[in-house]
Amino acid sequence: MFSTLEKSILSAGVAMAATVTFVGPANIYAAETASATITLGSHSAGSYTYDLSLTNTGTAGSTIGTFWFSWIPGQSYLASNPTIVSAPTGWEDGPDSQSVGGAFGEKGASIEWQATSSAGYLDAGKTLSGFSFTTPDAPASVFGNSIYSFNGSHPSVLTAFVYAGAPFSDTGEQFQVQPVPEPSPALLLGALGGAGLLILRRRRMVAAKNISACA
Repeated sequence: MFSTLEKSILSAGVAMAATVTFVGPANIYAAETASATITLGSHSAGSYTYDLSLTNTGTAGSTIGTFWFSWIPGQSYLASNPTIVSAPTGWEDGPDSQSVGGAFGEKGASIEWQATSSAGYLDAGKTLSGFSFTTPDAPASVFGNSIYSFNGSHPSVLTAFVYAGAPFSDTGEQFQVQPVPEPSPALLLGALGGAGLLILRRRRMVAAKNISACA
């Protein structure tokens, strides 16, 4: 049997236990969102180099420490493996980049760029360039839908994912990279043609004035 004092101590302990609530670690990240652009930087026979710029469009205090291109969890969309991957200062081609037919049965390839330390995280409102990769995939492939089928659909190759810190450090954010197209040959020819017509019209006007002056 418990003494009166022991019963009082036990009752107090039960009351305290009933009022204690477990509090897990707080989410240290503000909500991150992103936008990015991609452009064809250079190309030669069977080789294309693409340049990307990433912008943190999230709320104040948000960061981006991982930029995973052509990927969402469990799916990679690039048709071929990149031959060269470059990263801006403070970032690297991370170890989780996926290869076609890789160890986990990936259908396509993807590129996971990640900051080498928190000092390299991209802050809200900032833009970071210097992401680049070289591939045999032409713009029609990179700017289009994946050749691989996922649940009967062919997602956009330009689908991307960001994390506030290291990969899987939070729930992440999916978004679409936007292509910055070069002027098409037809557009360039049209512009040159328009300039040529303008020059021709000016020459005709000058000639007409000279004829009038001589008459």
